[in-house]
Amino acid sequence: MTGNDKHIDLITGYLQGTLTPEQREEFDRLAGTGGIDMAEVRSMESQFRGLEQLPVPEPPPGMDERFQSMLKQEREKLRQLEAGKNHSGAKIFWLRRLQPAASIAAVFLAGLLLGLFFPGRGTNDVQVQQLAAEVHDLRETMLISLLDDVSAAERLRAVNISMEIASPQDRVIDALVQTLRHDPSVNVRVAAVESLVRHGARPDVRQELVRAITRQPSPIVQVALADAMIALQEPGAIREFQQLLEQDELEEPVRDKIEQTMLALL
Repeated sequence: MTGNDKHIDLITGYLQGTLTPEQREEFDRLAGTGGIDMAEVRSMESQFRGLEQLPVPEPPPGMDERFQSMLKQEREKLRQLEAGKNHSGAKIFWLRRLQPAASIAAVFLAGLLLGLFFPGRGTNDVQVQQLAAEVHDLRETMLISLLDDVSAAERLRAVNISMEIASPQDRVIDALVQTLRHDPSVNVRVAAVESLVRHGARPDVRQELVRAITRQPSPIVQVALADAMIALQEPGAIREFQQLLEQDELEEPVRDKIEQTMLALL
């Protein structure tokens, strides 16, 4: 997966001019550090602008009906997955089909191209937005399903996917919080901390990260939470760290890290 594939939400928002100030700041940061290949983005932008100059063809008869039928079928498959009506083997089969971010990006860009090819129809902006919402929902549903996978590698993949979503819904945040609280894998819990820090502007996320300080027995997760509190500059974590320091079994390197963190937060 290329850097641009990983940040397709930001790139499409940039091309459409719909980025929030925070998303634009993240886009500029990635473009400046090479996380986003601006040469490729400019090439895409040039192609899209060129499409706007093409003569508008008439849509094939029944195109809207077929398109809507396709979306209806995919919604039904998604509904069945969420309701648990399929057998576990079938569930894994569909999740595997939905996994590649590149495929998701292709679907979204196809919807964007559809809007460019038919700009005079009056409703295509809404259709493109609806398609974008469909893709976003599919991606989040895939992510949440993978967080329940028996494989730690798949759960870690799910957390990594969450880091690519600029504005996740509450259900994704809740799933990440549950992962931080209960996942048996230390690596997955550390990744959950890193993902949640990205949404540290939310008071509920900050509160959950602070609460986790005294509830995480793993030294590696404790250090990750210390780094998170520094990144968020959260003075409310000092009391939790103080309670952690009172634990006799706390490892010495972790104790040193927490003491440094508390000084940085004062």
